[in-house]
Amino acid sequence: RCPMSDERFDPRINALISFGCGLLFAVGLGLAGMTSPAKVLAFLDVTSPAWDPSLAFVMAGAIGVHFVFALRARIAAIAGRAPVVAARFFLPEQKRIDRALVVGAALFGAGWGLGGYCPGPGLVAFVVTPLSVIFVGAMLTGMWGTRVVQERLETRAANRAFALENERAIERALKQEREA
Repeated sequence: RCPMSDERFDPRINALISFGCGLLFAVGLGLAGMTSPAKVLAFLDVTSPAWDPSLAFVMAGAIGVHFVFALRARIAAIAGRAPVVAARFFLPEQKRIDRALVVGAALFGAGWGLGGYCPGPGLVAFVVTPLSVIFVGAMLTGMWGTRVVQERLETRAANRAFALENERAIERALKQEREA
């Protein structure tokens, strides 16, 4: 059971809609050539005489479609309307660029440039290309590793804050003892 779901919506309908959207996305990626690392790498190598700019059109089309629907969702959310098959819109809440975003973007770009896959096309290619198993395995390991490191950093920060508060409490108690 999804904690973000609402009792008014049948999870089977949501799963069916999600599957349909994913299938449409996968077909689009396949038709656009985004599942071919050679095509992606040819696009990324802008200095080569074999540079292939066709993926720029794919990205521009995807950004344009996303922009229209994201704008509609934002306008509807501001007006207080709910989406058709969800309890509420889940719009980005963070507005600033932080270290995690920059590092994540750099790792994404490096992985895309080295492997020729980004996560969506990598998963689509996983179904048809045996070599993409390596990419998907590395991607899943990276996602797991990121979560582990983030949890450890958060735990360490919480432990430091707790230790600092204890240290201050001891210092206050010693100061009160000296003054008494």
